[in-house]
Amino acid sequence: MMLKLPRIFVVSLLFLINLLNYMDRLTIAGILSELQLSPSEGGFGITDAEAGILSSIFVFTYMLLSPVFGFLGDRVPRKMIMAVGVLVWAVSTMLCSFASSYSELLVFRSMVGFGEASYATIAPTLIADLYPVEQRATALAFYFTATPLGSALGKEVFKSPSSAVRSLLPFF
Repeated sequence: MMLKLPRIFVVSLLFLINLLNYMDRLTIAGILSELQLSPSEGGFGITDAEAGILSSIFVFTYMLLSPVFGFLGDRVPRKMIMAVGVLVWAVSTMLCSFASSYSELLVFRSMVGFGEASYATIAPTLIADLYPVEQRATALAFYFTATPLGSALGKEVFKSPSSAVRSLLPFF
């Protein structure tokens, strides 16, 4: 028997995942200058063109796979697609932190696009299924508030790994 969670919990969880997705999405923009540092200075020494490719690989993968996951969302249990997608996204995001080369980072960022495409394409339909028409717009508005909030936080909070650690220290 499946555990039925209260719908506000489900929407709040989806909001949190969406917030983290957008924080992650804009993190690369916040640290590009560090990635362009030479390897001896802690970066990958990437060129402007490589920085553009790194920023684009996520979008390209996301754009290519979103229609596929939309199609699958009508044919396969959506919760399963989202669970696998969030797992791929989370693991790929973590792997980006451990990338030791530009090519590894490219692969991991494309995997992030894969994971996020599966989640972001289907989450609004899951919310729509949970709420009657009269309440649906409010639930979706709450969910989508994570987009600008996560975008701003991702670029500002994670400008550099050192600033991210410093911003978390007061909580420990």
